Amino acid sequence: GSGALLEEATEPVSVVQGDGAVIRAIDAALLEMKRGEVALLRAPAAWCYGEGSGYTRPAGFPADEAEAEVEAEVRLVGFERGKEAWAMSLAERLASQLKKKEQGNALFRRGEFERALRRYEASNSRAPEAADLAKAIEAASCGGDEEAASAANERKAAAEQVRLACLVNMAACQLRLGEHGAAAKSCSAALDIAPGSAKALFRRGQARLALAELSGAKEDLLAAAKADPKSREVRAALTQLKAAQGRAREEERGAFGGIFT
Repeated sequence: GSGALLEEATEPVSVVQGDGAVIRAIDAALLEMKRGEVALLRAPAAWCYGEGSGYTRPAGFPADEAEAEVEAEVRLVGFERGKEAWAMSLAERLASQLKKKEQGNALFRRGEFERALRRYEASNSRAPEAADLAKAIEAASCGGDEEAASAANERKAAAEQVRLACLVNMAACQLRLGEHGAAAKSCSAALDIAPGSAKALFRRGQARLALAELSGAKEDLLAAAKADPKSREVRAALTQLKAAQGRAREEERGAFGGIFT
């Protein structure tokens, strides 16, 4: 490579590990470093600024060296551990739940599906417990505070919507990772929250199609088409389903064709 200096921080930079604010190589190294430690990193392009990494290349990055290795010297000045979910207030859990989802979305856009999946799972683990939300609603209602009761109901609905989005996004990651059984389970959990979710129906249909569960795939994809009639993705999946059904019929005829004369 050219050995060019691309970026230099003259003052400490504050980052949240895992939120995608720094390149993957540095983000991963931070987990292993001790306070005050200096690390010299050498990482492949895929973990830095390579094609498809999703990271914006700094000014001056040589265009002809997009796939070059990158070296970085990192000093961990200090760190603060995040609160565990059990130690958080209801408001803190809601904020953390949303933050983890946003981190997952950023990673998904970069094509880092395994890391995105972990963030979505972390978001759901930070979601407030249903019992805690119910207690907050009951307490506000019993106290005659309509405004507080309304706010508590809004928090419950918001937490449920974030959980629903994470489950559907988890399925999208799992499909791309070839984890079709897990994708179907994620969609089923999403459909427990929102039975008419077009995305959950579509992705479960995709998963069942990949698992050769053609009857279930047909049911899901037809329901998805009804929920979202304009979706090209659903129409394309129905075409794939029709082809798979044709192959299955041919295989069945081949298997039983020699039995009868």
